[in-house]
Amino acid sequence: MELTEETFRALQGETFKIKFTEDQLLTGRLVEIRGLSMNKDDARQPFSLLFIVDQENQYFTQAIFDVFHPDLGSLSIFMVPLGPDASTNKMLYEAVFN
Repeated sequence: MELTEETFRALQGETFKIKFTEDQLLTGRLVEIRGLSMNKDDARQPFSLLFIVDQENQYFTQAIFDVFHPDLGSLSIFMVPLGPDASTNKMLYEAVFN
């Protein structure tokens, strides 16, 4: 399956399970999908996903994590911590697809 911005646009606001470690499977909500600027050589439109994760006062370093959603199944996605959300203090993670 080719993952595109449109694939995730329909899932904005939904929850995903993210396996950060063998012992930590946390819930993350897809809060934003951003289209990124495109070069004429790009095969597809680049985009990023922003997840807010039910986790406070702790974060995981950037890595490839297993992400689960009922409609998409299991995906391996490289995610980067951005810091805590100002309003909830839960961690934000970004995934960029180019």
